[in-house]
Amino acid sequence: MLGVGVSRIIEYIIAVQLGVGILKASYSPYLFLLCVLFAFIIGIFSGFLPARQASKLNPVEALRYE
Repeated sequence: MLGVGVSRIIEYIIAVQLGVGILKASYSPYLFLLCVLFAFIIGIFSGFLPARQASKLNPVEALRYE
């Protein structure tokens, strides 16, 4: 959403400075879907891999290595 906001601001600034809309920001619904999917996959791996490593340790050792 930050990228959408920045691109809209840049589009507005260019339109005001030049008086013409030579730059148009466009977004596809697939772009948002892929961004959410990418974030979901990164979140799964960043949560799963450390938990898997900790599950192989002794419980006392797992707590020690926060």
